[in-house]
Amino acid sequence: MNNIVLGDRTEETVRIYFEQAQKPAIKNTLPQKATTVEEAIAEYHKTLLPTATSYGKTILADGKYVGDIWCYCIDKTDMPNAMLSYCVFDDSSWNKGIATDASSIILEVKAEKPLHLCTAFEAS
Repeated sequence: MNNIVLGDRTEETVRIYFEQAQKPAIKNTLPQKATTVEEAIAEYHKTLLPTATSYGKTILADGKYVGDIWCYCIDKTDMPNAMLSYCVFDDSSWNKGIATDASSIILEVKAEKPLHLCTAFEAS
């Protein structure tokens, strides 16, 4: 049984995620804006601004960092109001419902700023 919690992203987790996302199985299916770790860190810092239109968390399964999940392109005046994307980069964690649980958790967290429609994109 996996105990799934969401954690805060940090520069360290952004670096880990960027490196893990270079795996061919992930890179071939998950579009990534950043082409360098420095670009990834710069994008991360933008998400910390009060005007940010994205929100990301780390996915922890039984205390182990296994991936990231994001709610992005948040715009309550548009439909859909946001996009949801996740990546479980730890292949030993695939097919265990981890991303499903993480999706439920992040949507509950965003309930404080309700979204009417959220579209998903996944890689796991």
